[in-house]
Amino acid sequence: MRYLYLILCVLLSQTVRAGTEDMIWHMTPEDSHIGFSVNIQGTESDGVFPKFTSRIVFDPANLDDSRVEVVIDLSKIEATYQDVEENLPKEAWFDVARFPIATFKGGQFEALGNQMYSVTGQLTIRDVTRTETLHFSLLEYGADLARIEGKMKISRLDYGVGQGDWSTVSFVGEDVFLDVALTATRRSK
Repeated sequence: MRYLYLILCVLLSQTVRAGTEDMIWHMTPEDSHIGFSVNIQGTESDGVFPKFTSRIVFDPANLDDSRVEVVIDLSKIEATYQDVEENLPKEAWFDVARFPIATFKGGQFEALGNQMYSVTGQLTIRDVTRTETLHFSLLEYGADLARIEGKMKISRLDYGVGQGDWSTVSFVGEDVFLDVALTATRRSK
């Protein structure tokens, strides 16, 4: 009886996996970006994380089986100000020697109306994992192409980004605004 149960579980998992094959998307890096902005001494400082990957399973008609995983390489940052670009990888900030990547794993999608959605998941930066929500607009969704634009607001202090003298908001603001634009094509079978 135990073996029959095991066989049924394997068959059901294959059915679920087969049912989501049409929902798998491949991000086109040249048309996608993850940007950030933070207030530094009263001035907005912007930048981007040019190296990241994603695994996307999404269908607005099947949000229960939709999920996303994004991995950001923190060792390469492009910023408006060179000192921001040079300092963020250091120990007081992202500490890329110990924590070279940040990840977002989301699976709790919600339709908000008017092509607006949210996805809630686990964001990990440094050694801290917290629940965060990305709110996004589905700009295009067709047979072979999908485009979204989204925003997420996080507290850098919640993740220990800014150690020592930088752990206050005297010079660098607490809120970091992430700006996400993804273009994806349907993976070929």
